[in-house]
Amino acid sequence: MKPIICKFIPAALLLFSIACSQPKKETNTSTKVDNKISLIMDVVLTNPPLIGEWNNFKVFEGGFSGIQYIEGSDFEFYLINDRGPNLPMNNHSLANGKQVKLFPFPNYSQKLTRVKVEGQELVVKELKELKDANGVTLNGLSVPFLEGSHAEVAWKNMNADVIPESIQGVDIEAIVFQNDSIFWFVEEYRPSIWKMNKNNGKQLAIYSPYSEDSNRIALPEVLKKRKPNRGFEAIAATSTKIYAMLQSPMWNPDKTVESKSQLTRIVQLDTETNEVKTLIYELTAAKGAVKQKDWKIGDMIAINENQLVVLEHGSRDNDIFIDVYQIDLSEATLIDSDTIFEKSIESHHTAEKLKEETGIISVKKTHLFNLVEAGYDISLGKPEGMTMIGDSLLVLLNDNDYGIETPNEDGEIIETKVKTHLLFFRIEKENVSP
Repeated sequence: MKPIICKFIPAALLLFSIACSQPKKETNTSTKVDNKISLIMDVVLTNPPLIGEWNNFKVFEGGFSGIQYIEGSDFEFYLINDRGPNLPMNNHSLANGKQVKLFPFPNYSQKLTRVKVEGQELVVKELKELKDANGVTLNGLSVPFLEGSHAEVAWKNMNADVIPESIQGVDIEAIVFQNDSIFWFVEEYRPSIWKMNKNNGKQLAIYSPYSEDSNRIALPEVLKKRKPNRGFEAIAATSTKIYAMLQSPMWNPDKTVESKSQLTRIVQLDTETNEVKTLIYELTAAKGAVKQKDWKIGDMIAINENQLVVLEHGSRDNDIFIDVYQIDLSEATLIDSDTIFEKSIESHHTAEKLKEETGIISVKKTHLFNLVEAGYDISLGKPEGMTMIGDSLLVLLNDNDYGIETPNEDGEIIETKVKTHLLFFRIEKENVSP
């Protein structure tokens, strides 16, 4: 029998919080419940397509950061890549203090990749390149108009030859399908939201904070202050809304807030009117070796018009946390895109202080699952994609960074051995009443 996924997750996840009679208070916006979830299957992409060779070293497709189950299919999914193979060169003698990345394949284009579970393997069935509104293929290079410390320098070789920036540059992090013909993705550079034609992979609209983007629909300019490589990381869709969440608090008013602020932003986009509002999400407080700036959003899924499921993680040294939360938007303050604050939202640091000092209420969080305890293999690195099959299977996707690194920043690439995995977690419902 084929698994079926509904437009929203049926009430199963919501019922977990109802079934627990004594939730444990964690913070002013978060409660904790004890739920049962277990890892039942780990499927590996063992034979990814070849991208090309760099100095006689073969590099394969990977770096998948977004996932969507294909409704009604026999365990088929769409995956989407980030900006392509890239390697840090900040400590190279020619970097001169700049944020530098080596792009071994400057013309690499991200792909909408259809995969299928066959036994214990994940098999690629289709690859489709993505294009802008004019039909020009997208790439992973930095965007020309990013400002100051938000920009990066791209090298094409170890002689520090710079690759020109590109208006088609995107660093894709999450995907969601609206229907059989339209999908949306979010990317980190601007950050921006893209509406895409599934059949030809062509852009239908771009929602961006930068006026330099042609034919754009405006997002709040404050989003330009996103921390580098911490732009939009998660996307979810309801019947009339798209929700996009920043991975971390913005550098607002400057980078000094990142050591203390727990407050990141969710952008609410009305797909019928293009009206934009903002909500506030409180990340977990620093604990153990994990500093405040280490917490990140991985992905999110819509349950219904007011509830989302969010993947949040943080790691440093031997302390690694990967958790799933349910958030409720119904009582959260909707902030107009043009609202001017005397003090930045991020400067209030916590949801409690934000409410006391401004009256703004953040979204309510309820802890659902600890995925490390449930069996997530921490050697797979960061979890970046999440989707559901029906109401009882949660599927996680790791980002393997294309399985490569250059440890000495000298251009010699080595294999990390990390593959692309889909991890299937069964949600146990014995204690849930209908």
